Amino acid sequence: MIRTRWLLLPKLIRFLLIHFANGVVIGCSTALLLIWNDIAGMGIFAQGDKAGLASLLLFAEASLIFGTLAASVAIMTMDYDHDC
Repeated sequence: MIRTRWLLLPKLIRFLLIHFANGVVIGCSTALLLIWNDIAGMGIFAQGDKAGLASLLLFAEASLIFGTLAASVAIMTMDYDHDC
């Protein structure tokens, strides 16, 4: 069922979603490395946050930034189709 809905999406929407998802994975990995290696005190900052809101915001921000960046780069480097 999910596969049929996925295939019903237009090709360019699938293209954008795939590249956005790749960027989200890269963003989450980057945020995790910032916390894990305690770069700029992010690890200590995350330990001090009891509710986890700071970590949530860090992951959400990094995901959106890198997801949008990956989708934008994919669009800008896409071949131009003359058949439109």
